[in-house]
Amino acid sequence: MKIKIAARGSSLSLKQCELVKNALESVFLDINFEQKTIVSAGDRDQKTSLSSFNTQGIFVKGVEEALLREEADIAVHSAKDLPLKLADGAEICAVLPRGDCRDALVTLSDLEPTPNDLFSVGTGSLRRMRELSRLYPFASFGDIRGNIDTRIQKLRDKEFDGIILAAAGLERLGISENDGLRIKSFDPDEFLPAPCQGIIAIEARSDSEACRLLRQIDDAKTHIIFDTERYLLSLLDADCSKPIGVHTTINEDKIAMTITTDGFNRAFGEERIENRLKLAERLVGQL
Repeated sequence: MKIKIAARGSSLSLKQCELVKNALESVFLDINFEQKTIVSAGDRDQKTSLSSFNTQGIFVKGVEEALLREEADIAVHSAKDLPLKLADGAEICAVLPRGDCRDALVTLSDLEPTPNDLFSVGTGSLRRMRELSRLYPFASFGDIRGNIDTRIQKLRDKEFDGIILAAAGLERLGISENDGLRIKSFDPDEFLPAPCQGIIAIEARSDSEACRLLRQIDDAKTHIIFDTERYLLSLLDADCSKPIGVHTTINEDKIAMTITTDGFNRAFGEERIENRLKLAERLVGQL
């Protein structure tokens, strides 16, 4: 059996594809894989700030199109990049167990900023700017584009004193403080992550054989969190350019959420898992 995988060509995307392959191979022993690399609109335009793009799914659309043209059987995404509405005829058939959902401030090893320091930070995320400003009120910000490797090189070139990256991406690529870096990962309740951050989502054509196979590697707990945080985004009619932050945890039959819609005000609540959508609605109403 051959499965054709479509994904972006960054080192992180390729690593995520490897994790998907490993998960499938752990269940199905006779699978061969073919990789199809897609250059997305967001990858082609490295100058426009992410918050200025007037379309959702700039990192996803090209991959979805390859899927719907049947040039690929599955598509691998960072879940936080997904638009609110997927392409007609496609669905997220599985998610892998969630990685580290936290954000991390990365500096060179000789710099450890304190809350009273003036220092520059590269990020194109309004959410990250507002969250970091609460902890480091004297930080200044500049827009930065590119994949993780590119951003770290800009840090090494001292274009910025620090950059903010997803901890899951650093972990998946094996980037650590042994690489001459200082990495401060924030508690997710003090620095709320992006919805679905750290989740790898796998898309396929609805009712396809590939979708049926993918359901065998779906992580049920992560999928509940994925659906709940996606529902939160739909309530707010928001995309990844908005300063929406959310931290969701599941403990036995309870789900707890902390959310922000502006990077400053927060709402927290807990409910039984079956009432998770009502929980999201209630928290949105509190802000």
